[in-house]
Amino acid sequence: CGAAAKWSSFKRRGHDMANASNAGAADPVYELMARHRILFEIIGECGGLIDEVLARKQGRTITDADRGIFNAAFEAEERAMAELTATTPTTKAGARAAIDYIADYDAGFAEDHAAKFLRTLKLSPLLAD
Repeated sequence: CGAAAKWSSFKRRGHDMANASNAGAADPVYELMARHRILFEIIGECGGLIDEVLARKQGRTITDADRGIFNAAFEAEERAMAELTATTPTTKAGARAAIDYIADYDAGFAEDHAAKFLRTLKLSPLLAD
C-alpha cells in the first residue's frame, strides 16, 4: 500500500499539517482536522496490509512490519482525534467546521467523539454568556 510512504512522510514532516490557504487557519481546530483526516486516510489505505483474506489472495504473509505500520497509524489517528476533541475552537467558523467534521466522522461509529467535543465546546469563549 502507498500508505507506508505517506505515513513515513507524515512523520518526517513533524505532523506539520497547517493549512495556510484555509481562511480560518488561525483557529487551531483546522490544523487538527487536517492532521486527523490524513491519518484516517492512511488507516484506510493500510487496512489491506493486515487483512488476512486479502493477503492470502495476494499470496503474501502479513509481517510484523505490516502490523507495526497499521498500529502506529491507528494510534496516531486516535491521538489526533483526542487532541481535536480536547481543543476549544477560537472562532465561530472553526467551531462550526469542527462540529461538522466530528459529526461526519462519528456517523456509523460506536465511539462518541461528538459528545466529548461538545463538552469541550462549552468552554469556548464564543459560547460564554
